[in-house]
Amino acid sequence: MLRNSSKALGYLVAGGYTIRRAEPGFIDMERHGSPGESGRRILLWLDHIDSSAAEPVSRSALEVHESALLESFAREMKSVPGAVGFYLTESRLGLTPLFKSAAKTLLGESGGVRVPVEF
Repeated sequence: MLRNSSKALGYLVAGGYTIRRAEPGFIDMERHGSPGESGRRILLWLDHIDSSAAEPVSRSALEVHESALLESFAREMKSVPGAVGFYLTESRLGLTPLFKSAAKTLLGESGGVRVPVEF
C-alpha cells in the first residue's frame, strides 16, 4: 500500500472531511458545507502496487490493473455526481499515457493522478 496514505487521510480529516466508505485501495470522503454552502465529496484511490518490489510489474499485469482502475473510476464517479476523484500513487513512472489521460477525464477537472507532493 502507498506509504503516504495515512498522511493523505490525515490531511483530509484535518480539513474537515469524514470517511463515508472505505475499502482496500479506495476511500469516499465528504466535507459538509457551512449554511448556504454545499458539501464536497472526494473519491480517493490509493495505489497498491509496490513500486519498490524487486520484480517489475509485467506489462500485461499493468494493463489489467489500469483497466480495472478506469472501470472503478467510471463507476464510482458516476455514482457521486460533482465529486472530485484522485488516484494517489508514489510515482507516475510506468503508467501508460492512455491511462493518465483517461484518468484525468474520468476523475474530473480538479482531480486526476497525483503523487504525494502534489496532494
